[in-house]
Amino acid sequence: MSYSACASETWTLCGDCASSLSLTQVAVRSYEAALAHDPSNAKALCGISAGLRLIDISRNETVGSQNAIENLTRALFAYPHLTKDADIFRHLAECYLLIGLNDQAHQSVQTALELSPESPTLWLLNAQTLIRSNARQHATSALTHCLMLLSNKNSSQDNSDIETARAAHAELAAIAAADGNVDASIAELTATLALPPPPLAQTEEYIALWCALATAKERARDLEGAIQACEGAERAVGRSPRILLTHAYLLLVRDESQPEVAIDLLHEVVSDDADHDAVDTGNEKTENPETETENGSQNGSQKNSPRNIVKPLKQNFENWPSEDFLPYFLLGQAYSLLNHPRAAYDAYQVALRRASNSPIAWLAVGKLYLKLKQLPDALAAYSQALRLQMDDGSAGAAAAWDGLSCVYERCDFQLADAADACDRCAACYRAIGDVDRAQFFEDRAKTLVAASRKEAPVPSLRDPVNVPEFLVRDLVALLPSERIAYVRGDMYERHEDSQQQQQQQQQQQQQEQQQQQQQQQQQQQQQQQQQQEQQQQQQEQHRQILQHQHHLSQLQSSHQDSRVHAQQQQQQQHSPQNANLMRTENPQFAPHSPAAPAAAVINAAVMSGPAPGVPGRIQASPHQLPPPPSWSPSQPPGIIRGPPGMPMPPGVVQGSPGPQQQMMQGYAASPPPGPNGVPAHPPPPPPPGYAYGQYMPMPTMVGMPYPQPVNGWMR
Repeated sequence: MSYSACASETWTLCGDCASSLSLTQVAVRSYEAALAHDPSNAKALCGISAGLRLIDISRNETVGSQNAIENLTRALFAYPHLTKDADIFRHLAECYLLIGLNDQAHQSVQTALELSPESPTLWLLNAQTLIRSNARQHATSALTHCLMLLSNKNSSQDNSDIETARAAHAELAAIAAADGNVDASIAELTATLALPPPPLAQTEEYIALWCALATAKERARDLEGAIQACEGAERAVGRSPRILLTHAYLLLVRDESQPEVAIDLLHEVVSDDADHDAVDTGNEKTENPETETENGSQNGSQKNSPRNIVKPLKQNFENWPSEDFLPYFLLGQAYSLLNHPRAAYDAYQVALRRASNSPIAWLAVGKLYLKLKQLPDALAAYSQALRLQMDDGSAGAAAAWDGLSCVYERCDFQLADAADACDRCAACYRAIGDVDRAQFFEDRAKTLVAASRKEAPVPSLRDPVNVPEFLVRDLVALLPSERIAYVRGDMYERHEDSQQQQQQQQQQQQQEQQQQQQQQQQQQQQQQQQQQEQQQQQQEQHRQILQHQHHLSQLQSSHQDSRVHAQQQQQQQHSPQNANLMRTENPQFAPHSPAAPAAAVINAAVMSGPAPGVPGRIQASPHQLPPPPSWSPSQPPGIIRGPPGMPMPPGVVQGSPGPQQQMMQGYAASPPPGPNGVPAHPPPPPPPGYAYGQYMPMPTMVGMPYPQPVNGWMR
């Protein structure tokens, strides 16, 4: 044998030893080490899958089972010789069952049965898959065949066969209980418990079998046998909280109840350290002997003392680690039987905090308030219990309506409401098949209606019914985790769904807000881009305007230069011809020429307007006269100043331009149109020589009108 095979076998044996000691984590690590040396080790694969299933069961998860399915499936594909091993398919089927894949589990079981048809374990697993499919008859046949195969192996039974027989009897007991056959269920449970006890890893399952036997006997109205079963379980398993809880419940529901013993058992359930409580109780008894004697003389028993009963409850009220409300509910019931309302109220408050949506606790609180004559509180408690009922056709709803009718009967002018509550209670009892109770409440409703009309006397008051026993019995038979899940029920699921919906809505709102913020940011960015573009456009336009203005200024300066140059040339050209018109000195007498003003106007018009086709360029004219070499504001162009003291012609103001210059400064007057509307050419200059109007008339003479200009020129 190779080293790898030896190492793998050794680690496998270590895993088996750890499994027998309930060291599941150590066993899983040992099997993993074995697979590291030999990945095709079938025992290690089966052992690690079993360990992962146990871990999932303890944690209420399915992650380990899913990993085991992947490991087994991968091994079957990698190593074909494993397909002939029935144990591989058996563990694969058990993993499928644990995660709820019943069809795949049934296929794996059938494959394993083909490989090993005489295996009792496979027939048990086949029955379990059939039970999941609600095929109880076929499952019963498979379980019977399993027990028959085990009976044929009496001489060679091992621990695995014992466990298989125990599981088969338990499944048959469950099928019988579901079918309503309580006696058959008790017989199967008794046969199960007659077998040798299981290993420590299966202690909880063994405790569950004892509790199931006690509950089955209680359903069969054998309370004494049920209490004896609890006592036998305490001897076989020990004082388990689950067994103590069942025992306390049975002591409270029997005809001759024993609430004192039930309180002691329940204190052990809700206490973390029972020995510590016992020491405290013993010290208290030693330190206060007089009190103990006094209590014993008054009540005949030390357990009947309210002081000794209530104090441990206050000390260990919150020691129960889980969220299970049932121990405190039963404590409240026990204190109510002992007529200790304050202790009962404290216990019920803890139960309500742990199961506020359970109608059972509200029914008990309502009865306590009614006993204390706190009618508003009792009305609120029963109303809350009624709101928490899933449907109207239930025993819990009937108890709630019964309590409401008792509350209304104790109120003034509420008999009609009490009658209505009795009618509803009767409808609930009729829906569940309790005809006698339904008839009782119908008759009482009629009596209350007649009393409200003053047609009959008011019936005597009555106490409400207790919490239905079967509701509490069903909860006692469950595990604490199962009980918590059952009490929460659909309301817890709806609460979780509502929380998930609220979270989804909040996430959607956050996403929408983020999208809106992103859209707003995008819009702001677009607006900023548009503003930047507009600013750039404005800057570009402003720059173009500045460039255009600069270009125009350059053109104007060039035009002015060209105009000055042209004027200089014209002056040079006309200077020899018009020498007689120019004077080198300032004359004392300025000859008056009627053509001078018109010539000045024409000259201004020609020099101010640009030539067509050339912007800003001056168009010279052959008939243009040059301006005087110099002039002042008192002597504008076109006006020749006469001698001092000589009057001006009529219509001309001294120092002002003539009639031809009565226009806006800076604008030139266009020449008057000709006969056809076309601008006429200015008249030619006068001939050289004597200038017309050189001498002005005498001051004593009347101003003569201007002569008609040549060539028909009109002013």
